[in-house]
Amino acid sequence: MCTERYASLRRMTPLEISTHLRRAKLPPVLAWAKEWTQTATYGDIQRLVAQVPARERDHFVLLLRDVLSGYPEVTHGLPVLFRYTDANNGSMHLPLPEHAPPDPSIRSMSWLSLATLRDGRRFGLPRDSYIEPGGMHCAVLLVQTAGPTEPELSDEWWSELLEIPEHASLSISSRAVLPWPDAVEAGCALLSAARTGGTNVETPRLFLSSGAWDWALTAGLEWRRTLAAQGG
Repeated sequence: MCTERYASLRRMTPLEISTHLRRAKLPPVLAWAKEWTQTATYGDIQRLVAQVPARERDHFVLLLRDVLSGYPEVTHGLPVLFRYTDANNGSMHLPLPEHAPPDPSIRSMSWLSLATLRDGRRFGLPRDSYIEPGGMHCAVLLVQTAGPTEPELSDEWWSELLEIPEHASLSISSRAVLPWPDAVEAGCALLSAARTGGTNVETPRLFLSSGAWDWALTAGLEWRRTLAAQGG
């Protein structure tokens, strides 16, 4: 698709978006959204979605998810909970997964911090992630695949990726594969429930479905109970 064809729509208004979607004219919205999301923050996306008339709002969110995920190739997100302890009080760097699992559908992998929901940078911009010792933390593993096939990462792969010093210990939990915008929001819900021990939390929810949000809260509580049973 030629983005230049729709250059005049770079400042597309919420009403224009709504009109195009109502008339099933997706190409101009897709072309504009692909360019706009290259620099948009999560807050920018939230504000724009809120301004789109309610009748087309859900449709617009679905379109944005596909654009952000890179359809027809897809970037999946795996929210990963961590609890890291280190006798030397050092932080753990999450290594870049340079060697993907033996799955030809996987194109690339990187880490994404939950801070992407609140910082001023482009939403979803990968960056180095560090896990501080003590407490609970969460980061999202981004996995780009050719097509919608979900990646499968074995326990053996995780153990090879995360090399832990002898004086340290690590517990992790990764149970779901989601579209990456949903995965970041799920990560916030997971971490909040795990840290507080309750489900009465307020976390960002634009892409995440009610069912996935409920799952994230329940999984966070289960993780907390698991650590408690292990004496963590």
